[in-house]
Amino acid sequence: MSLISRISKAVAPRDLMLAVGLGLLGYGLSLVSVPAAFAAPGAILIGVAIFGVH
Repeated sequence: MSLISRISKAVAPRDLMLAVGLGLLGYGLSLVSVPAAFAAPGAILIGVAIFGVH
């Protein structure tokens, strides 16, 4: 069994898309402002934790 197939069974695709999207958002914001690179993805994660994903 390949590593990718094991990861895809362990992690939901929606969760993977959220993690990759937040990583890209953080990287893009770090090119502009380093504090924003931590604040914006953190705020999104807090929102997802409190309200969930619909």
